[in-house]
Amino acid sequence: MSAKAFGILILLAVLIAGISACRSGEKKIEKNAVIQNVTISPEEARDGTTKLVRAPDGKYYNMVIPKGTPDGKLLMLPPQIAERYAYPLYFKIGVVEGGAEAADDLLHRKKHK
Repeated sequence: MSAKAFGILILLAVLIAGISACRSGEKKIEKNAVIQNVTISPEEARDGTTKLVRAPDGKYYNMVIPKGTPDGKLLMLPPQIAERYAYPLYFKIGVVEGGAEAADDLLHRKKHK
């Protein structure tokens, strides 16, 4: 096999792997990434919303959560904000009946058991 044919086979393998990764919807998370949880209601997930999120440094940002956001989806801040951090910062969406209020209530009950 010639070097050119081998190069073409490698290129095709990389393209196929990239296409299958895009189809699966899986995103590789960096080892130094920080993931914050954001809880929303099924209605907010369906219709889209804006949530006030807190970064690990204590700063708050408005995050737009698009229509149809599924449970477990990872979102990032816009690039002009994300570049302020030395680490990748993700917000993991949790869709819970009752939204943030239900999550707070569950946490409250766990504290008092």
